[in-house]
Formats: sequence, C-alpha cells, structure tokens
Amino acid sequence: MSIDEETVERAASFVERLLEVEELDDRLSLDHPSAGGQRLTKAINAFLDKLWVKRFQLKATQEMLEQVVEIRTKEVHEILDNVAAGFLIALRDGVILDNCSRSCSDIFRVPDLKGRTLPQVMRLDGRARANWNACYEQIFDDLLPAELSLDQLPHEFCLDDRVYRIQGAPLRARDGHVAKVFFTVTDTTQLRDAERDSALRRACSRSCARRRASRLFFRRRGRR
Repeated sequence: MSIDEETVERAASFVERLLEVEELDDRLSLDHPSAGGQRLTKAINAFLDKLWVKRFQLKATQEMLEQVVEIRTKEVHEILDNVAAGFLIALRDGVILDNCSRSCSDIFRVPDLKGRTLPQVMRLDGRARANWNACYEQIFDDLLPAELSLDQLPHEFCLDDRVYRIQGAPLRARDGHVAKVFFTVTDTTQLRDAERDSALRRACSRSCARRRASRLFFRRRGRR
C-alpha cells in the first residue's frame, strides 16, 4: 500500500498549518485519495480527535482548579479579615504588600498600608527606627540564620494607649534566600493589663502575709 508524494505533501502542509495556528478543530481532507491516502487521513484525524479531547479535559480541569483556588483564596481572606490579629508581608526595603489582612488597617490606624514601611506605620522615630532598620536588614544579609536575625527585632510597640506584639517569619525564594518576611501583629494590651493586675495582687498578697506574720510574731512575744 503506497502513498503518492502529492498526498504526503498535502498532509505535511496540513500539519504545519495546525502547528502555526495551534488549533485542533480542522481535519485533513483529500480529494480522491488512494487506499494509502485514506489510511493516512483517518490516522491523522483520529490522532487530532484524541488531542482535542485531551486538550478539552485539560482546559476543563484547569478552569475547575482555578475556581477552587479562587474559592479557597476568598475563604482564607474571609478568615484573615475577621480575626483580631493582623497579617502582613514586607519586602526587603520594609515596604508592606497590599495583600495584608483587613485588621491591619485597624491596628495601625491607616486605611491603606500599600507602599508604606513598617517603621512608618509603627510610628518609630530616631533611634528606634534606626535600630529596627539595622536589625531588619540583617535578615536578608544571610550572615546569621534568618530566625536568629528575626529575634533581634523589637517584639513590641505602642500606638496611642495600645500595646502590640509583632512576630516575623522568613519567606524564602527558590534559591533559598530570604525574599520577604511574614509578620503577625497581635494586640497584647489586655494581656499586659491582666499581668499588671496579677502582679499587683501578688504584691498585695505578699504584703498582707508579711503583716499577718509580723502581728503574730509580736503577739507571741507579748505573751512571754
């Protein structure tokens, strides 16, 4: 079973055209093909049918995955936007990305944190800002383990009458270097108040215990 050169040439031109337009809807059609030409046509068209089905399935799967990712992303943002803690990501220059949680605006009293730096929104001035910047730069220098450098950052700051705790975690690029830092900011004002009240109660309790001990001591001495 032979195939003439004209049939081969037309089949080759057809395949080349498909490759150029990257479409799988066309099918090879020959005028008065020989038996070999018919077999070649059926084989090419059957192969294109399979490719079309695979491409359709892949596209449908991709669209479904995109929808799932979109739904999950919305769900995650809904969770993050309804918790008291603030979550944000900062670049090497300290600039905050715009994908921070909604509570960050409430914490820092700023409607939009995009383009601002952490020292700015934390209202650090003078020595405090210089200390923060120096410690923050060390995280990206890789002279020390990133976790150790993060421990050098101040862990608390105050805004008006509120006290906040800030903790960071390194986000690494594919080459292993630190590219960004993920920060969690929590309001510890009530915790601090509770600790202060607890310390005051313990001090009062110790003072009362000493007074009772003193009275008991003098009573015993008076009975002798």
